[in-house]
Amino acid sequence: MMKIHKKHFVSLLTASCLLTGSTALAAEPNIPNPVKNDAGIQMNRMRDEMERERVRKQIAEDRAAAENKVEDQQKAQEQKGETISFELKKIVFEPSSVLTEAELAEITAPYEGHSVQLNDIYEIIEKINKLYNDKGYATCRAFLPPQTIKDGTVKLLLIEGRTGAATISGNKYTKDAFIRNRLHLQEDEIANIKQLNKDLLLFNATNSTQLRIMMKAGTKPGTTDYEIVAYEPQRDTWTIFEDSAGNYASGEYRTGLFFNTKSLSGNCDSFSLGTVLSEGTEAASAYYSRSLGPGGTKLNLLYSTNAVKVTEGYYSDMIKGHANFYSIGFTQPLLVDESNRIELSLDYNRQNSKSDWLYGFRGNMVDDTVQDVSLGIAMTSYGKSHVLYQKHSYISGHSESTPALFDERTQNFGFYKFNALYQKLYQAGQMWNLRADAQWSSTHGMVGSKQFYMGGMYSVRGYKENFLGGDSGFTFSAEYVVPVYNRDVNAFTFFDYGHVYGKYQSDDQHHVLASIGCGIRCNIGKNCTASLTLGVPLQRDFVAEQVSKTRLHFMVSGRF
Repeated sequence: MMKIHKKHFVSLLTASCLLTGSTALAAEPNIPNPVKNDAGIQMNRMRDEMERERVRKQIAEDRAAAENKVEDQQKAQEQKGETISFELKKIVFEPSSVLTEAELAEITAPYEGHSVQLNDIYEIIEKINKLYNDKGYATCRAFLPPQTIKDGTVKLLLIEGRTGAATISGNKYTKDAFIRNRLHLQEDEIANIKQLNKDLLLFNATNSTQLRIMMKAGTKPGTTDYEIVAYEPQRDTWTIFEDSAGNYASGEYRTGLFFNTKSLSGNCDSFSLGTVLSEGTEAASAYYSRSLGPGGTKLNLLYSTNAVKVTEGYYSDMIKGHANFYSIGFTQPLLVDESNRIELSLDYNRQNSKSDWLYGFRGNMVDDTVQDVSLGIAMTSYGKSHVLYQKHSYISGHSESTPALFDERTQNFGFYKFNALYQKLYQAGQMWNLRADAQWSSTHGMVGSKQFYMGGMYSVRGYKENFLGGDSGFTFSAEYVVPVYNRDVNAFTFFDYGHVYGKYQSDDQHHVLASIGCGIRCNIGKNCTASLTLGVPLQRDFVAEQVSKTRLHFMVSGRF
């Protein structure tokens, strides 16, 4: 088939309509570019929304998990404060499996050969126990047994409690073996509580099931028993939502339904199915994630598909498209502690998107196949009243464009991607939300589905979704939140700004969006949330159209 350049194609359509008496193209220069309604672009935006929601949930779960530590329910030895003095010549111990003779001698040397009181002996015991704690052996303790002191020799008893029984309770859906394999607790061995706390933090940070561990005196002499209590969330959940974040050309009002099941096979693996519908969009997705080992490595599988038809505006009923996407990825925690989380990710992605022209004759306008590899590092830092999340990624890939109506094109591309969120909470409940998203590409004229877009409810509010796009760009949002009623109802005001660079998808002359506005968010009972946002665009005049003075965004969701 003969290839037709895009500018010639648009001219051909214009002439055809004029010859048939149509007046729809009287203002042809202001017709929106249909490319940004591509199914692949909409699919990418939906994945970005899901990633924002995942990060929000992760931050909330990490804050709760950081409070869990191994709890010691054993009683310490009661000290008696007699003031008897005597000449201490030597302190003797039984052999230790944890402390060396040199470490013990360093503690006792300053006291031996001097006159001491009983309180000095207890001081030695405290120093030995501190050394045990510093090395992570909280089940090990030094004691002063009843004795008669002869020839200035004092015997101290070192009880190094070995692991006795380790019971697990509360795990209705999670297998015992999955939990035990991720904790350094072996029967008849001395447990290192520092390591056990690390295990606990890592487990709680990477799994939906949360653990608490309590130590208590063992049923057998010289042992410590452990009670592991699992707290499992609701296994099966349904989430339904309605919002106005759809593409204006294929239906702004979206309805979504998602099903998620946790610990599908008893190994804290998660499986979810979802669908999102609007007037001109039908989308579906499936996601599966499971742990690959005790180190927290996870395998993530995602498949999504959609069908899109333009139902509004100049191109109504003239264009339809569909896209398919799958991803295979791995995540690996590098650091998890009470105040930090660092995670490495590696993903392989493949997407095919097509758009067809339907008016007068059928012709393929977009046929893009994109393959890429993404390497990223995500870092989250938690303070007493703030949290900072940032993710740095580099994406390298290859695209092939083979539309029937235009020239074929292949391209290698690479770009850097940045996402950040900062939250600062004040005592009265006020909060600052600062968000930044950016993309920088050294490749010019990238395929549309890999470009940077801005505008919409989760970007620069007050504008339509994906209003402007380019090879590179950034957005910034500053939002101040004030509680209105019991912290279940919050009012907020905001300033949003964005800038795109490179080959623009929608407007070569304008590349800045800015807006101010206000809104309200509320929790309705335990399971429902809602938000209403009024955006006021500060830049309204564009080649494609003049933006409305205000724009309302809304969202209602329920989880059951």
